[in-house]
Amino acid sequence: MLVMALLAMALVATLWLSTAATADSYHLESARKAVRNLTERSEGLSRAVATLETAPELARRARELGMVPAGDPARLIVGPDGNVVLVGEPRRAVAPAPPPAPAVAPAQPPSAVPPAAAAVPPVPLVPVQPVPVQPVPVQPVPAQ
Repeated sequence: MLVMALLAMALVATLWLSTAATADSYHLESARKAVRNLTERSEGLSRAVATLETAPELARRARELGMVPAGDPARLIVGPDGNVVLVGEPRRAVAPAPPPAPAVAPAQPPSAVPPAAAAVPPVPLVPVQPVPVQPVPVQPVPAQ
């Protein structure tokens, strides 16, 4: 009788350990998938940052903000005796002339708008807040 009880307990322990190992393998696979996704995202963001840090991109963004190149600046040189010498000529940075504005097409006459469309007010756009999604735990399938 004692031997049968020990065998039954060993069988239950083996089944429990097998089920636990299967569950752990599912968790390990989902963790590996998450690491792979995060690694790909990190590499993509690193490429995006590297692209945004290039000199042409920085110059383009500076022009969009209204900045202009400074040109050759004047320099103050302080001698060992304390005398200050101005080298160069200070000048203001001048922005180049803006490009000509694109030609605007003439507006359609009010009679061209159908009456049904004129009666409908425009729908205001409302920003959508992202909803956090919680991962669903994976339940192991019992061995048969």
